[in-house]
Amino acid sequence: MAREKIQNLPPNVTIACVTPTTLPAYRRIISTILPIRYPDSFYHDSISPTSSSTIALCALWHPPSPSIPSPDPIVVGGIQCRLAPVPSHPSSLDQVHKSLYIQTLATLAPYRRLGVGSALLRKATWAAVCRDGGDGVRDIYAHVWEANKDALEWYAKEGFAVEDGVVEGYYTKLRPSGARVVRRRIGVYEFWNARESWESHGVGWEAAEDE
Repeated sequence: MAREKIQNLPPNVTIACVTPTTLPAYRRIISTILPIRYPDSFYHDSISPTSSSTIALCALWHPPSPSIPSPDPIVVGGIQCRLAPVPSHPSSLDQVHKSLYIQTLATLAPYRRLGVGSALLRKATWAAVCRDGGDGVRDIYAHVWEANKDALEWYAKEGFAVEDGVVEGYYTKLRPSGARVVRRRIGVYEFWNARESWESHGVGWEAAEDE
């Protein structure tokens, strides 16, 4: 499925890695918007330098203020993903590729439709490819509540395909309780951005902070 044209972020919005400073606001957004309560270990991975499989980014809104030279930015969205090896074939466990699983993706309501979610997704995908050295990351996927039509439509606009079937009982506190799996192959666009990052910065992961 083709993706819509990329929407540029407002000039006062940047994407950055989650840090101990931004973690409290990042955690509030996730716990307020999303229907799953995540344990402390999840947020520990958000900022852990040793968690090589976790990618956690936040969107920062820098308020324009003539009276304050450098007001603190506001966390307005976040994404957390996990790189996971997947056997390429059930009978060949030694040959694996990696999938990027979107664990959380949320944006505060007043800042939606500004391209924040798309930018978070794009940067997380870019970071995953860079971190892996441009080899092995084949696709990106997520679970979406089956009744969340807006989210399913958003993922479709981002080039995801909705897979057949429903994962029953995925959301224990929601009715209906099922989830749909959305998936997109990681293709030339992401690898090209990863290559540019690698050549420009010499590393891939740190470049995810640049806008």
